[in-house]
Amino acid sequence: MSLAAGGSFYDRAIAMELNRQALRDHVVIDENPHDCIRKMEANFPFGSSRPDWSRMHVHVKGALDENPAEQVLQFMIQMNARYHLDDRITYLGDSLTDHAYHCRLQTAMALLPCILDIPQHHYFVHAGFLWLFAVSFEGDLDFGANVDLIKQRA
Repeated sequence: MSLAAGGSFYDRAIAMELNRQALRDHVVIDENPHDCIRKMEANFPFGSSRPDWSRMHVHVKGALDENPAEQVLQFMIQMNARYHLDDRITYLGDSLTDHAYHCRLQTAMALLPCILDIPQHHYFVHAGFLWLFAVSFEGDLDFGANVDLIKQRA
């Protein structure tokens, strides 16, 4: 598993955080995320450069205020408990990070404080493109799936 040395200032900050938390062996860094971005845009409806939540089978709106990392973490835990999510994901940023990060949802959760300090839109996309979390630069928090998630708890 590679820990890319290049990338943007923010990619290097993520790499430093991976080292600090001893997570480097749990993340595969894709230095050319264009294929991941293309697949995300092909598998989820987008409008105005953002997911079009109204066209997804499942949409849950979260809330953010003074502690976004903790709120995103709790929202991810709630959605995982509700839908029994397969936790293989790719983290993608929309502007200031140059790489994609393939890992388990738990690893991404550990990196949330570092990731959410980056002023961009954040996407945590299922490896099979079944669902995604999005945290916008403006403070929106959403979960959506373009398929019915049949493992919902009653």
